[in-house]
Amino acid sequence: MKRFADLQPLVLAVFLLSLIPAVALANVPIFFVFATVRVTLWWTVLVAIAIEAVVLWAVFDMPARRAGLAAILVNIGTAALGFVIYPAAGLAVYPLLAPVVSEVFGAGDIVEIAAYCVAAAVIDTPVELALLAGLSRAAGYGLRFGWQRAGAFFLANLLSAAVLFAALQVEVRTKPVSEATKRILASEMGAQLALADDVFAALPAHVDAAGVIDPDWAGGIAARARDLGVLELTVGTGADFVTILRAELPPIGYGLAYTYEEDQRYGDATVTRGTIRRHENRDPVGGEVREVVHYQKVGGCGAFECFLRAVLPWPGPGSVSPE
Repeated sequence: MKRFADLQPLVLAVFLLSLIPAVALANVPIFFVFATVRVTLWWTVLVAIAIEAVVLWAVFDMPARRAGLAAILVNIGTAALGFVIYPAAGLAVYPLLAPVVSEVFGAGDIVEIAAYCVAAAVIDTPVELALLAGLSRAAGYGLRFGWQRAGAFFLANLLSAAVLFAALQVEVRTKPVSEATKRILASEMGAQLALADDVFAALPAHVDAAGVIDPDWAGGIAARARDLGVLELTVGTGADFVTILRAELPPIGYGLAYTYEEDQRYGDATVTRGTIRRHENRDPVGGEVREVVHYQKVGGCGAFECFLRAVLPWPGPGSVSPE
């Protein structure tokens, strides 16, 4: 134990230094997804630690107290490294896997959330095993690693992901929009929301047996959406995605960055406040900011799950000064 105590300042220093990349990665959306979820649903982290401690005790033959301490330290290390690993993995893998996941499992918020949770388990397992091996060498635990033990640790991470997924499903459905927001949505955004609801209700009638959306029907909605000030409008099934109206793309050398706040329920839809920021590549944190509402609906569509996602301007000034 003395040998381990001598390493505690080093472990703390590594943890603090690993937080530095968070500043550089602050504009990567996947970072906010994991950071927000883990902070908001903090108790799921405690459940994950408990699950891993049981695996370390039952499968790795560690004493119960040491297994609990090791699980805590490994999760601290994973949380710190996640500031780098999650965004890098997301940027590298998402463009390749997203179409495959959508084609096999369909599209919608449930599929997307499940994919994030499974991806977290896949990423966390080798990272935690590497940290566990380093801890074992540093503290003299003498742990042995093999495919069976690695598999058990992966199953523990999948179980933790399942707990997180279930918690997210409950959490979203228990947070309706505030009364003030409800009044604004009903009075000042009624026309845009009505259009989105009409499009979603009509979608099943314009999908063929293979799940492909009628492009002529989708194209005919674009003008109506544009006249109402809708910024983006996308519909999809398990087999097809159609962007009915796309946000005006900026000139070459500029980009669009989206932010998302907390999901809230508005009837059978999910409402998320956020912003769209137009920026120059050389100035990624500057530029015009427009406050928006992300409005999403998901439901049955024959053999598929249909979804609609609309980006609507939030009533008020069109932009605010950059922070």
